[in-house]
Amino acid sequence: MGLPRLALEQNYFHNKASHRRFGPLRQRLLLHHEFRLDSINNQIDQLDKADEAANNGRLHSLSSVQIRGGGGGSADVNSTDQVSMIDALVDEATVRMDKYTRMLHQDYFIRHKLPRISREEHENLFLNIKTNNTLDEEARNYLYYPDDFITTRTERIYSPIESLIFGEGNRLQRLAMKLFLTRTKPEGSTHTSHYSASRLKLLLTLPVVAVPLVLLLSPVGILYLGDLSKGWSALVVLIFGLVFTTAMTQVPAITLDTILVGLAAYMAVLVTFLANISG
Repeated sequence: MGLPRLALEQNYFHNKASHRRFGPLRQRLLLHHEFRLDSINNQIDQLDKADEAANNGRLHSLSSVQIRGGGGGSADVNSTDQVSMIDALVDEATVRMDKYTRMLHQDYFIRHKLPRISREEHENLFLNIKTNNTLDEEARNYLYYPDDFITTRTERIYSPIESLIFGEGNRLQRLAMKLFLTRTKPEGSTHTSHYSASRLKLLLTLPVVAVPLVLLLSPVGILYLGDLSKGWSALVVLIFGLVFTTAMTQVPAITLDTILVGLAAYMAVLVTFLANISG
């Protein structure tokens, strides 16, 4: 059904909610607004200088924002026209500045909050649209910019095992399909099978639980079971502290403050345990 079918798939499947960022076009629009605002700024500056010369410092008083056509020996029709020109330029600058500022905020949000999709994911989307003839060749032109696509699904639970999902049909991918493929058909979906999000979440939860346990139990086991000198014990604590820090840096969107607090708590546990067994 063309666009309606594509809209349904993008709504129900995380790996298909991909959209063009139009990065070059967005930058072109920003540049256009910048040049126009700069031109307006220069015109207003020139008119202000002319007004200053003609009105003997009138810009330094409230009269600079009042109609300057009446009163004062130097006021004439030209000064009134000049005020109208400034008002028109200020109005245009206000509207354009608002658009420009909103576009800057949107560009920041898109770049920092919405992740880009991988080449494999984009190729999978393109081949799916082409194979199912969802869009004709002309309508698929917008897809020929793989590096310009982002996704609105920020919880990309499958990204760590993306190579298995979008692979070339190797043994690991076939195993992944057996483990995670389900025949449950979502409401409104045109597909009879898809990867189960709940199973993927379960798979990715296991390392999240296992890694902290290994990082905590391994040094405890070494210090408790091994007959180590104080120097070797301190070295074990130091090594696992470095491993813990490295593991923390791999967590997406983690901050330095969080890493430091986590490292302090982790080292405190190991040091306390080491003091207990030494005593």
